[in-house]
Amino acid sequence: MKACAVRRALCAGLLGLAVACSKPDPDNYQSVADRIMVVIPRGATYYQALDSLESHGVIQSRDWFSLYARLRGGIKPTPAGVDGYMYPTTYVVPMRMRARDLMKVMTHEFIARWQPEWDARLGELHMTRHEIVTLASIIEAEVRYRPDRPYVSAVYHNRLKRGMALQADPTIVYAHGRRLRRVWERQLQIRSPYNTYLYPGLPPGPITQPSDSSIIAALYPAPIGYLYFVAQPDGKHIFSASYADHLAAIKRVRERRVTPAPPPPAGRRSAPRQ
Repeated sequence: MKACAVRRALCAGLLGLAVACSKPDPDNYQSVADRIMVVIPRGATYYQALDSLESHGVIQSRDWFSLYARLRGGIKPTPAGVDGYMYPTTYVVPMRMRARDLMKVMTHEFIARWQPEWDARLGELHMTRHEIVTLASIIEAEVRYRPDRPYVSAVYHNRLKRGMALQADPTIVYAHGRRLRRVWERQLQIRSPYNTYLYPGLPPGPITQPSDSSIIAALYPAPIGYLYFVAQPDGKHIFSASYADHLAAIKRVRERRVTPAPPPPAGRRSAPRQ
């Protein structure tokens, strides 16, 4: 079985364990003195979250944790994985907490944060919650400058309506399963359902943990007709409605990247880095 298929199977088992059961019994928790604080940062992937839990001693081994979830799931592999459904926040958990109880806490936090009015919005968009969470995860991974999120969302929504490929670089990184400093042309050919360059539409599931602002952006895209965007060195984006304008924007961004910074004014020295 391919690595991405194994990952999806394990993730599906974990999510099934988490959402199918009720919240953990508070009586089973240990004293406050035995509790530790674990921070799952925004944008953390499934394995990055497990790394945090392992380093704090909450679980002994992330590999054994994943294997346990697969063996004890009785859950069929589905596109819905745990990625995207572990709410990014700070958790105070007891030492030696059971793996399935921990996943219940994290996924129940996601469910508790989901707003009722968002369900009504899903109907207006004719999209499922899983599709919105998947789209929000791409926005989360793509955008550094928060005000751009509704506009990036609009580009993706417009592309989905037209049957165009999303061509989202973060999905290529996710498909490769490792951090890439830059996405090169050869890497766009990877055969994976998460390759949004080869396959139109949304990928099978989320690629990271979206924040509330990314979910809101996915639900409420800006009312504009842009189909393209390119990131600038400062993290802001240039949006375009036509491919010709998009190519011109790419050229401007490349020129800015190669243009050296102007020297400081005469008689003044740059402050040293701390």
